[in-house]
Amino acid sequence: MGRSENYTDKEMANDALKPNGPSVRDDGDILKKNIINPYGLSVGDDSNATMKDIIRLNELSVGYEGNAIIENIDFVIGKGEIVTLIGPNGAGKSTILKTVSRQLQPVSGVAYVNGRELDGYDQGELAKVLSLLLTERIDPEYMTGRDIIETGRYPYTGKMGILSESDHAVVDNVIKLLGIQELADRLFRKLSDGQKQRILIGRALAQEPEILILDEPMSYLDIRHKLELIEIFKKLRSERHITIVMSLHEFELARVIADKVICVKEEGIGRTGKPEEVLQSSVIKDLYDITDEQFELMLQSMRFVL
Repeated sequence: MGRSENYTDKEMANDALKPNGPSVRDDGDILKKNIINPYGLSVGDDSNATMKDIIRLNELSVGYEGNAIIENIDFVIGKGEIVTLIGPNGAGKSTILKTVSRQLQPVSGVAYVNGRELDGYDQGELAKVLSLLLTERIDPEYMTGRDIIETGRYPYTGKMGILSESDHAVVDNVIKLLGIQELADRLFRKLSDGQKQRILIGRALAQEPEILILDEPMSYLDIRHKLELIEIFKKLRSERHITIVMSLHEFELARVIADKVICVKEEGIGRTGKPEEVLQSSVIKDLYDITDEQFELMLQSMRFVL
């Protein structure tokens, strides 16, 4: 069915965003010595390891139009964990995230959320459990930052889309949490890419999900806002036990934020485990198919003088 002439910016946003130094050694310590914590953030797992599984993938194969690009994925994510997917461009990180959030149908296998098959949720139910931020961009003409964030309340507002006082309170709290008060009343289309990213993260949080799925959430953000977002994610985990699954290019950030790191390669899922187990020089060189010299150059580029 075609869209009417009165198809609004807010309807468009809803449709677009709905969750449908030293020499190189192979001793495993070189990342820790050089780039593990370049930002001076606390490192450690403060999640509750006894919490129940919230996502389980069982022999899941993902791809497009029935053609698998990664096969037989098996992993479990616990409630309240922060999990990062790292790997080269085109390896399939985004495809996994889109499948787990039901933007794509699996080629085969099953994904479970809270012990229930993902396909067993209707759209409204899933939107209250899982919120998604992809790298695709929207550009509504007349919506403000606040308008965009308010669309995150659509699972709770009914067909009319009218926000209650409690809905407005949730939006206000999200704006305060992210420190984006100065962006809330500005037109979204006039914001910078980094500012738009913060608004879209706000929209995802406004859904009050149990699970946040984020495709490269640090994109477009400067160092200051990356650090602020890391602390917000840690707070969401520790205080609200929100599960966060994200893809990252900056594996030095994965070190300081993740409880679990999953390496995604073109041939499938690689090393999986705690950051200190996975983020070793041998693993990184193999994952990105780089030489010792390239690895050393990468280390040099990631060193910070604080």
